[in-house]
Amino acid sequence: MTTVKLALIAISLLCSSAFADEICKAQTSLGTIVGHGSNALAAKADASNRCFDRHMAAFEGNRGTASEEKGLDIIDHCANIECK
Repeated sequence: MTTVKLALIAISLLCSSAFADEICKAQTSLGTIVGHGSNALAAKADASNRCFDRHMAAFEGNRGTASEEKGLDIIDHCANIECK
């Protein structure tokens, strides 16, 4: 399941980057996240996905596997990013 999800995310990123018209830059506690997409909503979705990946990697690199609750907290944080 994880391999399929990663493959779909990779395909989505490649497709959205190839035809990117919009950019979403958002500042987070781990630095600036840049998302690309064919429109503003797609760019924000890409930035939110990148935010989640970065925050999960940072958490798991420091503390090990994240609990479901921590994963949901990160999702909430990244879903509410503000594009500049």
